[in-house]
Amino acid sequence: MMIFNRELIIKITVVALSFLATLLICELILRFLPYNSGIIASHVDDNQPVYRFLPEQITQYSQDWDMKNNRKRYVNKDGFLSNIEYEKNATRPLIVVIGDSFIEAMQVNWAKSAHGLLHQQLSPEVRVYSFGAAYASLAQYLAWASYAHTNYEPDMLIVNIVGNDFLQKLPKEGEAYSGGFQGMAYFNEGKKGELILQRSDRPRESWTIRMLRKSALVAYLYRNLGITKVFNRIKSGYIDFFSHRKSLYT
Repeated sequence: MMIFNRELIIKITVVALSFLATLLICELILRFLPYNSGIIASHVDDNQPVYRFLPEQITQYSQDWDMKNNRKRYVNKDGFLSNIEYEKNATRPLIVVIGDSFIEAMQVNWAKSAHGLLHQQLSPEVRVYSFGAAYASLAQYLAWASYAHTNYEPDMLIVNIVGNDFLQKLPKEGEAYSGGFQGMAYFNEGKKGELILQRSDRPRESWTIRMLRKSALVAYLYRNLGITKVFNRIKSGYIDFFSHRKSLYT
């Protein structure tokens, strides 16, 4: 028969409750601070075939443990980081700007982004719409260009291309996507060696992930402190250490 130590159980309970209380206090404090909340991407499937963000959300950005360079950004009704709404039936000339994080421009206010500056210079005579997200590459640019052409019929298309846009590798057999986040378009190789633009689907997030996204503490640990990177470095160092020791004896 197992005999429980009442005093030990009380101590464990007190420690557990203290730990939970500490987490709750941290959660409440962080909700009043400019932690990096992240930006939530929408699902991608037959009904919603283009990578973009959940519409009409306000995302909060900051860098590092001290939450410097903090700002809030707006995702419009079409799912892109822009302070203006995109109009399908407007008759004014339209310039579409496409790119990766340089166009997403999360690190600056919308008015200081490339498309924000263009809008301020050319409005109201000319509209400027942007389509951008971090880690997008040439394949995703083509997908957005097609989407913009179908829905908005732009008069001019500006594509911001940087060096790493050319580094996207062809996916291996069984890979869902390559060179970007799940849900982004990628190039596959056809039977004759030609490049084929393909879509990777992005499932709707699970209830667990949606709940974790609501936590300011989880967001702070993940994005501001980069806790997963710390764990990966520890894991990598652990593997390297034992691999080195093993090599000494073989």
